[in-house]
Amino acid sequence: MFRWPPARTLLADWEHEARALLGQFRSRAARRPNDPRFAELIGELLSDDDAARWYERRETAGFQPLVRRFRHPAVGELRLRYVKLAAVDEPGHHFLAYLPDDRDSEDALRRLDGRIAVPADADWLDPMLALSFAAAVTSWIELATGVLLLPEHNPIMVAKQAATLDVLSAGRFSLGVGVGWSAEEFAALGVPFAGRGRRTEEHLAAMRTLWSEDPASFTGELTRFDAIRVNPKPLRGGRLPVVVGGNSDAALRRAVRLADGWYGFNVPAADVPARISVLADECARHGRALDELTVTVALSDGTPEHLPALGAAGVTELVVVSAAPPTPRAAATWVADLARTWIPRAQ
Repeated sequence: MFRWPPARTLLADWEHEARALLGQFRSRAARRPNDPRFAELIGELLSDDDAARWYERRETAGFQPLVRRFRHPAVGELRLRYVKLAAVDEPGHHFLAYLPDDRDSEDALRRLDGRIAVPADADWLDPMLALSFAAAVTSWIELATGVLLLPEHNPIMVAKQAATLDVLSAGRFSLGVGVGWSAEEFAALGVPFAGRGRRTEEHLAAMRTLWSEDPASFTGELTRFDAIRVNPKPLRGGRLPVVVGGNSDAALRRAVRLADGWYGFNVPAADVPARISVLADECARHGRALDELTVTVALSDGTPEHLPALGAAGVTELVVVSAAPPTPRAAATWVADLARTWIPRAQ
């Protein structure tokens, strides 16, 4: 039987909480706080160690609903408000969450229902295979995944694939990883959605062991191997650059603790300086310099005019998201047009 957790609320970080509400709770349940399915989903979230950092103990005496604006890439701007959902086991405390504040937001949540911001019929090529093709026909541009959802994969296989791609590209590959957001996607793969952040971190540790040691042994909660050999090794001294993707504070913390860079996807240009400020604060907290990290963004509203401000804020790489046309001749024209639009401004 479901029991409310001890005196926790979702007030610790509204952005994380909103993402959890949108991505992990089905919107129908979220709009019916008395529905037992909602209670079950809350319970699943609170049992997730990765998600637990979204909560804190908070008294709710005299609480007034707080409205926030949240922009979701698939449905646009939402107005969400804190509401009391249920009392917990300590007097004066409540479990709080965001619910839609107006009809437009409610309709947007109804449309969302677990969708990503990219059309389902887009050219969803496998990243490792697609980049192997790109490596074969290029010689100096750098290659990266943006991003591979690491907890959905076997770390031994990813370690071998990534190192192989690094060798075939003569050391031009960086591995961009993310924790994922769609519970439905994880369910289809038979991978637990809960604990995906912890799974990602352990996978990275195991992969780095495989890249640097021969034979390699690793003992973790989810991954174990003893005296195995996985070749080839990455070309850069047994290590491969890793970039962590995600726009939340948790993703920024993970990038600073574990990675060589951060990748923010579909970020409004106006939000980039604030995200980099959080990144810089985390670097200071962990004794790292911000310039140790690559800072990459793909903008939701980007134009070449944004480039000077992005550079001043600390962005080192900009990803221009644009789908290539289907024919080689049209693709060549597309590349030339992108170059004429963006490269002169960058220089």
